[in-house]
Amino acid sequence: MSDKTQAILSLQPNAKFTMVGDEITSWESDDITQPTEEEVNAKIAELNILDTRKIAYGNITDQLDKLWHDINDGKLDKTGSWYLAIKQVKDDNPKG
Repeated sequence: MSDKTQAILSLQPNAKFTMVGDEITSWESDDITQPTEEEVNAKIAELNILDTRKIAYGNITDQLDKLWHDINDGKLDKTGSWYLAIKQVKDDNPKG
């Protein structure tokens, strides 16, 4: 599924449409408003950031291990390794 298709379906999950390449050739959902090119591009950017964050966060097992160590060390605050790692990902990949 293309980024554009994914963005459109994220904006309008029940939409029915046909695309050729990266262009919508028909919008078959009369009761659903077709998103603008700007809305689609903004959603693509948002989804890309979310994908980048998801990868950068790492797997949940490692996150839980960091949390366990932070709790064990009495660092379940902004000095803990889990918090600092998550904050770095968010700082490096701001939503907007």
